[in-house]
Amino acid sequence: MIIFVLGEMYKTMRKEIGLNRNSFNVDIPDILMFFMNDITKPDYRKKYYRYKYNKLVLKSLVLCNKIDTGLPAHWVYYCVLKPLSYFVFLLVYIPVKILFINSIKRVYAKVKDRER
Repeated sequence: MIIFVLGEMYKTMRKEIGLNRNSFNVDIPDILMFFMNDITKPDYRKKYYRYKYNKLVLKSLVLCNKIDTGLPAHWVYYCVLKPLSYFVFLLVYIPVKILFINSIKRVYAKVKDRER
């Protein structure tokens, strides 16, 4: 697994300097081919796919552990629901303020001016 993590690190470095584009995407065993001679054998491809599966399993176990603590629910609330509800509030509040509250203030100001 450590070898493939090293390959992921090189792939991330290539992406950050602009070498991993969509038209020229290099896979991790191909990157490691510069350092290891036998990495192109099918056995290493099988180990690479097993590594990707193990990584997925580890990520899902970490997520399940976080679900017990309630962190994903907090993330959904603070990153999705709360900004969405604020946006809906603004969509309702701004037209109401422009159409009703400001016109009531103007009418009230004109009535006060006439009384003076």
